Amino acid sequence: MNERQLLAFTNVLRYGTMTKAAELMHVTQSAVSQMITSLEEDLGFPVFDRRQGKITATPQGRSFLATAEDVLASIEKARRDATELRNLSVGNFRIAATSVFAIALVPRALARFSDRHPEVTTSLQAHHSRDIREMVASAIFDVGVCEVSAGEHHGDGASYTLDCALLCHRDDPLAAKDVVTPQDLRQRTVVTLYDRHPTAFAVREALLDSEIAWKSHIECNLFTVALQLVLHGGAVGWIDPFTFAMFDHPALCVRRFEPRVTLPFAILRRPGEATPRVAEMIGLIEEEIAARQRAAPDNAVFQVARL
Repeated sequence: MNERQLLAFTNVLRYGTMTKAAELMHVTQSAVSQMITSLEEDLGFPVFDRRQGKITATPQGRSFLATAEDVLASIEKARRDATELRNLSVGNFRIAATSVFAIALVPRALARFSDRHPEVTTSLQAHHSRDIREMVASAIFDVGVCEVSAGEHHGDGASYTLDCALLCHRDDPLAAKDVVTPQDLRQRTVVTLYDRHPTAFAVREALLDSEIAWKSHIECNLFTVALQLVLHGGAVGWIDPFTFAMFDHPALCVRRFEPRVTLPFAILRRPGEATPRVAEMIGLIEEEIAARQRAAPDNAVFQVARL
């Protein structure tokens, strides 16, 4: 049994004739007929009834259709995945980052890098933190920027932690406070990132330590989505400094939250001796982080610190 046989089977069943299936597959009608016959031999049962010039599926054929479509979909996905990895491998310089850093931090550094090296082809991809760690360790990517757990080992990379601030609407009563505490969140609609995200964990612990029943009313997987939910839904949430700086909206404000809700992250590099390009790219990303630190006043709700 092979892909061509399955494709012939599904096309004949979908369009009702071998002629149309042959046209789609750029082969002769005889070739399609041979593929179907070979498939039936492999399966051990007929997939079509051929009566009075009409082709209809047998009961076994109808049952087998879902399996055939699943196999063809898996093959197509494998091709797409291989193409993505192949495209990554031909680039001169490859960077992976989780969504918050891929949107709001790395592009500025990458733009400066590209200005300096117009001859270098670059690739910036957004991935989950776990995948980034694995792909950087496998040298699929040259540099990775991703969230990490507190105390997590990350090889030769640089570790940072940044404070996330409580985000609310300017008309919200919480906007009048300098510092928001868990007690202020009773009976409030709370937006958090997915359950295992470091910020969601910190918020949950803060509320439970204050003996406030924990309930995340809305979960999402992007700070940008949380921002929109706070803007339009009357909720409160948490935001990182990079996303807030990029998507700052006059109707929104941030307030310090105590206890602190922090987001640890790291800049990773592929194993082995760092190439000049890797070192330069990491340096540019660190310069962007430093610029954020310099721009923040001492009493700012956002602070970024290198560990």
